[in-house]
Amino acid sequence: MKSAQEYKEFADSQRRNGELGPAIENYLKALDLDPSYFNAHANLSLAYADAGNHELAIQHGHEAIRLKPEMAELYSNLGDIYRLSGDLDNAQKLFGQAVTIKPELVPAHFNLGLLYAMKDEPSKGIEAFERVIALGPDDAMIAKAYIYIGSLLSQQGYLQESISAHRKAVSVSPNDPEARSTLLFTLNSDPYITPEEIYREHLDWEKYVDPIRSVEQHIVVGDIDTNRRIRIGYVSADLKNHAVAYFLEPLLRNHDKTRFDVFLYCNNDTFDGTTDYMKTLSDHWRVISKKSDDVVFKLIREDAIDILVDLSGHTSGNRLSVFARKPVPVQVTWLGYPCTTGIRAIDYRITDGVADPEGVADNTNSEKLIRLQNGFLCYRGDEHIAISEQPPSLEKGFVTFASFNNITKLNPAIIEIWSKVLHNVENSRFLLKTSALTDKKGKVNCLGMFADNGIPEDRIDWHFRLPSKADHLNLYSEIDISLDTYPYNGTTTTFESLWMGVPVITLCGDRHVSRVGARILKAVSLDRLVTQNIDQFVNVASNLASDKAALSTYRNNLRSNLQQSPLCDAKGFAAKMENAYEKIWHDYLKSN
Repeated sequence: MKSAQEYKEFADSQRRNGELGPAIENYLKALDLDPSYFNAHANLSLAYADAGNHELAIQHGHEAIRLKPEMAELYSNLGDIYRLSGDLDNAQKLFGQAVTIKPELVPAHFNLGLLYAMKDEPSKGIEAFERVIALGPDDAMIAKAYIYIGSLLSQQGYLQESISAHRKAVSVSPNDPEARSTLLFTLNSDPYITPEEIYREHLDWEKYVDPIRSVEQHIVVGDIDTNRRIRIGYVSADLKNHAVAYFLEPLLRNHDKTRFDVFLYCNNDTFDGTTDYMKTLSDHWRVISKKSDDVVFKLIREDAIDILVDLSGHTSGNRLSVFARKPVPVQVTWLGYPCTTGIRAIDYRITDGVADPEGVADNTNSEKLIRLQNGFLCYRGDEHIAISEQPPSLEKGFVTFASFNNITKLNPAIIEIWSKVLHNVENSRFLLKTSALTDKKGKVNCLGMFADNGIPEDRIDWHFRLPSKADHLNLYSEIDISLDTYPYNGTTTTFESLWMGVPVITLCGDRHVSRVGARILKAVSLDRLVTQNIDQFVNVASNLASDKAALSTYRNNLRSNLQQSPLCDAKGFAAKMENAYEKIWHDYLKSN
């Protein structure tokens, strides 16, 4: 018979490998033999947290503290479980207790930084992560601290400072794929980098990470019957209340299950009602968030996936290190990232001819581009939210411009352009909606960029995060015209603005990230709102602001125009995607 310690050590090994169910069983066996085994309670708490059972995780975390109240690490671990469960007050209390007992405890300061990030308090978060760096832990932890500092700086509108922090993370830990990915993601917002430069930066991810590759670079396909269902797997950390799930849902809901066997590989760190719904749209559901690359690689192989689709690119929670090993015959990237991945093992990228023009974009993508007709996105709006009857300027006597995009997409260049519009349109105002403005430093920086262009604070209105999606959409009743961000265009915000009858003016650039606005507007026959340079952007915005009849027409017609466009044709979009999948799969079979 095994001892309590043996059961606990076996469970530790299983938990590291992502085998949470067996690990929990063995922790419980250890506690059956020794109910006062505090280490078993502590690690069982972590296993329950990894499995998403926060109630039992908290119960055993408190029991571990009762048995070992002098151990600071237990307070930090339990605080993080409270953080993940959404109880930020108890989390903060426990982190405070941890650093009181052990002021140099790095994980507690790190967890405090994560807590402040969740509370939309980036200044405090940066202070916590700077404390982590000052304590001098290993390079991996220092790199992670710089990653979060960079992310929080971007949430305050400090783009160049954010890029600098991400580059520090890479310099500290050059082989860390997360550090390189967060740098690449942030570079998409830089108006001063060229497409060729950003392409070279993306190629560096694989060069430095040098992932372990599969021995079988080309998997032998046992069943070459072209009439069988194609086994397709989608990998994402955003199968929750997130824009990726929002745009993925129409495809999953309309997938032809007679032609496709659908697997969802969920890498979420949190779960919600959207997660539950996404699960119902799959044939096979796999949670991989706590599993190592080795385990995920083997799982995908065992599932015998034909086509594996990355939905994250270099965004948070990606599993590109698994894709780099080439676990399946054909790999595709789509939706979650506005640029190439730079990874040789990913064969295709799904886009369209407006976002990635032929003969131009092909040279700055490591993948072969699949261009879908009429767009690579599909939208489903909320028909329960009514549109306001008229533009607010008819009643207020002044025009309100707005951007509801994340502050990370703001930079001095776009604010200079917006300011030119405000100078041209007398008495006009600008409405910003971003949680970052709850942070004093972020607010001062953002308003300061307008002030640098001669726009006083009293012409800028702002809203913080609103309680519900309905409240968010209803705020469009206060807007006459939305102005797109540049170089990182809006996507969800552009769709929502059109859905609520508010026209969007976009500046079309020289790469995918700055052409998504053009893609959306052209699909709704709004080419006249797509501009090619700054002067044209300012003129189109200024002229539209003085055209009350046009604003009223947009208010009454934009939603129906969007509904009737290819962008809202879920069945047609699913058919386009499925035809693309079938073509690349049959091309693979022919070449092998």
